[in-house]
Amino acid sequence: MKSAAAGRRSDGCIVMLRASGSPPSLTGGSGPRTNVTKYRSAGNVSPGPQETGPRRSFDTTDTTRRGASDVPTTPSAKKRLRQSEKREKRNKSVRSSIRTMTRKLRSTDSLEEAEELLDELYAALDRAAGKNVMHPNKAARKKSQLAKEVEKLREES
Repeated sequence: MKSAAAGRRSDGCIVMLRASGSPPSLTGGSGPRTNVTKYRSAGNVSPGPQETGPRRSFDTTDTTRRGASDVPTTPSAKKRLRQSEKREKRNKSVRSSIRTMTRKLRSTDSLEEAEELLDELYAALDRAAGKNVMHPNKAARKKSQLAKEVEKLREES
Protein backbone atom coordinates (compact mmCIF):
# COMPACT_ATOMS: atom_id res chain seq x y z
CA MET A 1 0.00 0.00 0.00
CA LYS A 2 1.32 3.42 -0.90
CA SER A 3 1.55 6.13 1.71
CA ALA A 4 0.01 9.53 1.17
CA ALA A 5 0.92 12.93 2.53
CA ALA A 6 -1.35 15.87 3.19
CA GLY A 7 -1.00 19.40 1.90
CA ARG A 8 -2.99 22.59 2.37
CA ARG A 9 -4.36 24.66 -0.52
CA SER A 10 -4.70 28.42 -0.51
CA ASP A 11 -8.46 28.20 0.30
CA GLY A 12 -7.81 26.26 3.50
CA CYS A 13 -8.77 22.79 2.26
CA ILE A 14 -6.52 19.90 3.14
CA VAL A 15 -5.63 17.89 0.04
CA MET A 16 -4.25 14.37 0.13
CA LEU A 17 -1.14 14.13 -2.04
CA ARG A 18 -0.29 11.04 -4.03
CA ALA A 19 2.61 8.80 -3.11
CA SER A 20 4.61 10.35 -5.94
CA GLY A 21 4.48 13.66 -4.08
CA SER A 22 2.73 15.53 -6.86
CA PRO A 23 -0.53 17.25 -5.97
CA PRO A 24 -3.60 16.05 -7.86
CA SER A 25 -5.08 18.22 -10.56
CA LEU A 26 -7.24 20.93 -9.02
CA THR A 27 -8.84 21.97 -12.30
CA GLY A 28 -10.76 18.75 -12.81
CA GLY A 29 -8.57 17.27 -15.54
CA SER A 30 -8.88 13.71 -16.72
CA GLY A 31 -7.12 10.68 -15.30
CA PRO A 32 -6.67 9.14 -11.88
CA ARG A 33 -5.28 12.34 -10.36
CA THR A 34 -8.74 13.93 -10.24
CA ASN A 35 -9.88 11.62 -7.42
CA VAL A 36 -9.13 14.06 -4.64
CA THR A 37 -10.15 13.61 -1.05
CA LYS A 38 -10.75 17.06 0.39
CA TYR A 39 -11.57 18.02 3.93
CA ARG A 40 -12.90 21.29 5.26
CA SER A 41 -10.92 22.98 7.98
CA ALA A 42 -13.89 22.59 10.37
CA GLY A 43 -13.92 18.83 9.90
CA ASN A 44 -16.89 18.47 7.53
CA VAL A 45 -16.26 16.53 4.34
CA SER A 46 -16.98 18.64 1.29
CA PRO A 47 -19.38 17.21 -1.33
CA GLY A 48 -16.71 16.63 -3.99
CA PRO A 49 -14.05 18.25 -6.14
CA GLN A 50 -16.43 21.03 -7.19
CA GLU A 51 -17.61 23.49 -4.57
CA THR A 52 -21.38 23.59 -4.14
CA GLY A 53 -21.66 26.39 -1.61
CA PRO A 54 -22.26 26.33 2.14
CA ARG A 55 -23.94 23.32 3.69
CA ARG A 56 -27.45 23.95 4.87
CA SER A 57 -28.63 22.50 8.13
CA PHE A 58 -32.27 21.62 8.67
CA ASP A 59 -33.85 21.83 12.10
CA THR A 60 -35.20 18.35 12.81
CA THR A 61 -36.11 19.13 16.41
CA ASP A 62 -39.23 21.05 15.39
CA THR A 63 -42.13 18.71 16.10
CA THR A 64 -44.95 21.08 15.12
CA ARG A 65 -46.91 20.42 11.96
CA ARG A 66 -46.05 23.75 10.40
CA GLY A 67 -42.42 24.81 10.51
CA ALA A 68 -41.13 28.31 9.88
CA SER A 69 -40.77 27.61 6.16
CA ASP A 70 -44.43 26.55 5.88
CA VAL A 71 -45.84 29.93 6.85
CA PRO A 72 -48.20 31.00 4.06
CA THR A 73 -47.34 34.17 2.19
CA THR A 74 -50.05 34.59 -0.41
CA PRO A 75 -53.58 35.65 0.58
CA SER A 76 -55.09 32.46 -0.82
CA ALA A 77 -52.64 30.30 1.14
CA LYS A 78 -53.45 32.23 4.32
CA LYS A 79 -57.15 31.64 3.74
CA ARG A 80 -56.59 27.93 3.11
CA LEU A 81 -54.70 27.73 6.41
CA ARG A 82 -57.56 29.43 8.28
CA GLN A 83 -60.08 27.09 6.66
CA SER A 84 -58.10 23.95 7.38
CA GLU A 85 -57.61 24.92 11.04
CA LYS A 86 -61.34 25.60 11.39
CA ARG A 87 -62.19 22.24 9.78
CA GLU A 88 -59.61 20.49 11.94
CA LYS A 89 -61.34 21.79 15.10
CA ARG A 90 -64.79 20.82 13.83
CA ASN A 91 -63.67 17.35 12.73
CA LYS A 92 -61.97 16.75 16.06
CA SER A 93 -65.19 17.63 17.86
CA VAL A 94 -67.25 15.28 15.68
CA ARG A 95 -64.83 12.38 16.17
CA SER A 96 -64.77 12.99 19.91
CA SER A 97 -68.56 12.95 20.19
CA ILE A 98 -68.72 9.71 18.18
CA ARG A 99 -66.17 8.10 20.52
CA THR A 100 -68.15 9.30 23.57
CA MET A 101 -71.42 7.87 22.23
CA THR A 102 -69.66 4.59 21.39
CA ARG A 103 -68.30 4.36 24.95
CA LYS A 104 -71.80 4.99 26.35
CA LEU A 105 -73.27 2.31 24.09
CA ARG A 106 -70.67 -0.28 25.10
CA SER A 107 -71.06 0.44 28.81
CA THR A 108 -74.86 0.31 28.95
CA ASP A 109 -76.75 -2.76 30.16
CA SER A 110 -80.21 -1.60 29.09
CA LEU A 111 -81.40 -2.86 25.70
CA GLU A 112 -83.75 0.12 25.12
CA GLU A 113 -81.01 2.63 25.89
CA ALA A 114 -78.56 0.72 23.66
CA GLU A 115 -80.98 0.74 20.71
CA GLU A 116 -81.64 4.47 21.20
CA LEU A 117 -77.89 5.20 21.31
CA LEU A 118 -77.36 2.98 18.26
CA ASP A 119 -79.82 5.08 16.24
CA GLU A 120 -78.01 8.28 17.30
CA LEU A 121 -74.66 6.74 16.44
CA TYR A 122 -75.88 5.63 13.02
CA ALA A 123 -76.95 9.21 12.24
CA ALA A 124 -73.68 10.68 13.56
CA LEU A 125 -71.55 8.18 11.60
CA ASP A 126 -73.50 8.83 8.40
CA ARG A 127 -73.09 12.60 8.87
CA ALA A 128 -69.34 12.21 9.52
CA ALA A 129 -68.93 10.04 6.43
CA GLY A 130 -70.95 12.51 4.32
CA LYS A 131 -68.77 15.43 5.40
CA ASN A 132 -65.49 13.54 4.89
CA VAL A 133 -64.66 13.57 8.60
CA MET A 134 -64.11 9.84 8.24
CA HIS A 135 -64.03 7.44 5.33
CA PRO A 136 -67.44 5.97 4.42
CA ASN A 137 -66.06 2.43 4.74
CA LYS A 138 -64.87 3.16 8.27
CA ALA A 139 -68.33 4.49 9.19
CA ALA A 140 -69.95 1.36 7.74
CA ARG A 141 -67.51 -0.86 9.62
CA LYS A 142 -68.24 0.95 12.91
CA LYS A 143 -71.99 0.63 12.35
CA SER A 144 -71.62 -3.09 11.73
CA GLN A 145 -69.49 -3.61 14.86
CA LEU A 146 -71.91 -1.65 17.04
CA ALA A 147 -74.92 -3.51 15.63
CA LYS A 148 -73.24 -6.81 16.56
CA GLU A 149 -72.71 -5.58 20.11
CA VAL A 150 -76.37 -4.53 20.45
CA GLU A 151 -77.43 -7.88 19.00
CA LYS A 152 -75.31 -9.67 21.58
CA LEU A 153 -76.97 -7.56 24.31
CA ARG A 154 -80.38 -8.47 22.83
CA GLU A 155 -79.56 -12.20 23.01
CA GLU A 156 -78.42 -11.93 26.63
CA SER A 157 -81.63 -10.29 27.79
